[in-house]
Amino acid sequence: MRRMVGVGAMTAMFVSIVSVVAPPPTAHTRITGVTWSDHVKPILDRRCAACHGEGRSARPVLDTLRAAVDASRAIKRSALLRLMPPWSAASGFGAFENDHTLTSYELDVLVSWVDGGLLPGRIPPAAHVAAAGDLHPPDLVLDTGRDTTVDATRRTYRLTTSLPNARSIRGWRFEPGNRALVRRARIVIEPATLLGVWLPDEEPVFLPEGVSAQLPARASVRVDVEYVEPLTEAVDRSRLGLYFSDRPGRTLRQLTLRRGATTMRQDVRVTSLTPALGTAGQSVRVVATRPDQSVEPLLWVRDFDPQFARSYRLQQPVRLPIGSRIDVWSFDAAASVEMSYAGTN
Repeated sequence: MRRMVGVGAMTAMFVSIVSVVAPPPTAHTRITGVTWSDHVKPILDRRCAACHGEGRSARPVLDTLRAAVDASRAIKRSALLRLMPPWSAASGFGAFENDHTLTSYELDVLVSWVDGGLLPGRIPPAAHVAAAGDLHPPDLVLDTGRDTTVDATRRTYRLTTSLPNARSIRGWRFEPGNRALVRRARIVIEPATLLGVWLPDEEPVFLPEGVSAQLPARASVRVDVEYVEPLTEAVDRSRLGLYFSDRPGRTLRQLTLRRGATTMRQDVRVTSLTPALGTAGQSVRVVATRPDQSVEPLLWVRDFDPQFARSYRLQQPVRLPIGSRIDVWSFDAAASVEMSYAGTN
């Protein structure tokens, strides 16, 4: 479950694979003891439900035993080929907070369940599971104030705040109004401060300790939303929640890195990287070299898919002193990387 292709191609792939229902265990089936209820469902809930849950944008739905059995061959194939969850960053080239790829243990569990007889286990009654943001209500919620007809795959919303004073943002939460159609959202504090990129697997996002984004008084927030093309008439009313901090901290800033080398003119702490390429399937690498010649691999995105382009948030901010050089390599002449950073003092 690694890099995801476009929704249409992905659906076609699943339909072709799932058309043959997984066969029942035979005398030659290797029984492993791995069950749906005890081992598999928690992994699918954690790694796949954001896109493949009921009412979400991707197919097949994987929230029941029957659905998982029907899709078992596709699950095994996607896991072994690292097609899902979608993640284009090369393993070991930078460490990221929002990396949702399968661990070796999770991969082994899924494959063992498929090869081991598709055992159901004990199916408990359905229980409510708190959403990731249930315990952290935002300090301010912005929306368009009305339902909007989804008549295009891209739409820009401008959400104006009425706050009389500037505030410091420590985190944000995008809430799609129509989860079956909203594919991606890019959130910018106007004129040009990138707050982040939302995909269905993104939970509430909090900036590193001591870092905050500045929201000017009566500011406007631009939300660029990408939709799956609806089959019938549909509407959306997505919302953006903001979490404030009483302690401003270091201000989040951005620097656009083009192909080639960029020399830092100040000490910075890099917090995230958001690549953009002009052509799908291209790659981009970002490497920093400090004045002492120590090298810091920051990001290597392979097989870029614009439908699932995201912000790669570093597990820990990377400190680069003044004079550090950041090299961006790509065969795509249009490649660029938006680097979010904070000053060090």
